[in-house]
Amino acid sequence: MGNSSFKETISSMGKSSLNKSVKIELYKWSSSEFAEEYALVYTSVEDVFRSSILRLSVDTDMVLCRLASDMCKIHQARCHVKISALRDSRGDCKFGEIVVSQQGDVTPFVWGESAAFTYWCDNRPSIIYLKPTEQKLDRMMERTFWELGYFYDVGDKALLKYFVNIHCNKETGLSVGFNGPWMGESLLLTEKLGLASKREVSGEPPKGLTENAESEFEAQRYTLLKRDEYGCTPPSGKAKKAINKAAQTVAVIHTAAQATGLINNIGGHTQGNFNGAILRDVYFYGPQ
Repeated sequence: MGNSSFKETISSMGKSSLNKSVKIELYKWSSSEFAEEYALVYTSVEDVFRSSILRLSVDTDMVLCRLASDMCKIHQARCHVKISALRDSRGDCKFGEIVVSQQGDVTPFVWGESAAFTYWCDNRPSIIYLKPTEQKLDRMMERTFWELGYFYDVGDKALLKYFVNIHCNKETGLSVGFNGPWMGESLLLTEKLGLASKREVSGEPPKGLTENAESEFEAQRYTLLKRDEYGCTPPSGKAKKAINKAAQTVAVIHTAAQATGLINNIGGHTQGNFNGAILRDVYFYGPQ
């Protein structure tokens, strides 16, 4: 197909027409660092300096998603997602760590293992989100996969949407799948108007096109998931406080029991003797 850039303008589709035309290009190539490289590029027809770029780098143990949107020059959107995989004690590949960094949303919405960022321009939003989703069809895949979505309001009650699904196969590791771009009337996925037209390019895009998305930036950073080599997630700050409180209660009970001569020892490995209280298999995480 060559390295030349193919461009296609979205016009009237389905129930809605766009009052601003956007060119959509999807580049695919490979590099020495990653088996699969992608760049999905939106460019405004009216102003070629207004663009939105998703850079995606994929290998079996790591996926990097880097998004930069300059569709609104005043409210620019930046988001980086790093997803890594590890092998557990049984040799199965699992999601290891998921870290999100963003700049531009002053009121980010982060809850549990999900995050959403909204950027407003002339009362029209662009939205980036990352969330876990369950699948039950393929037993070789981790039950939970991750969905990265990006919505851009092009006006006239029309939204451009695309989704990237990141899966983890227990044997082969990480992989991704694209869904979109779609054009819809609202944020609700059930109101799709149709698949937006795009052109695919075999080859790397011009460096100047993707450098904004690839560059580092001063960001707010969120860790949505972190597992150790056993596939376990360390307890949260709230859980650690509860553990410490429970351990302190155990210490008081043990001290009182020893003082009255009811018990002298408890089975297990002794971890310390504190003011007469014998603690066994109790873990302290320190102040939170």
